[in-house]
Amino acid sequence: MSKHTPGPWTVREKQNGGKKSRVFSTAIMGGDNIHWVVTQVCGHDHKGSQKANAALIAAAPDLLEACEKAIVYLNQCPNIKAAPAREAILKALKKAEGELT
Repeated sequence: MSKHTPGPWTVREKQNGGKKSRVFSTAIMGGDNIHWVVTQVCGHDHKGSQKANAALIAAAPDLLEACEKAIVYLNQCPNIKAAPAREAILKALKKAEGELT
């Protein structure tokens, strides 16, 4: 279904010049301990938000897999109370696949 780079994705932290400026890289580990950077979140880490953003990005493949499994279950259970969750998951999956911006 998805064409994204498979996980696991991890967060790496390094100083970027000053003591308060950091770079959080979301990376994919490959063979021979080689890693590829998916994205970088840079700047002052105000209240931990930069690190939290990098962690959220790193969790994306796991969250996508969980949504794909949940939608299969929800589609088998036509429970009216589950409809809002089903719609939210479908919207998130479409966004992940590039169908929504």
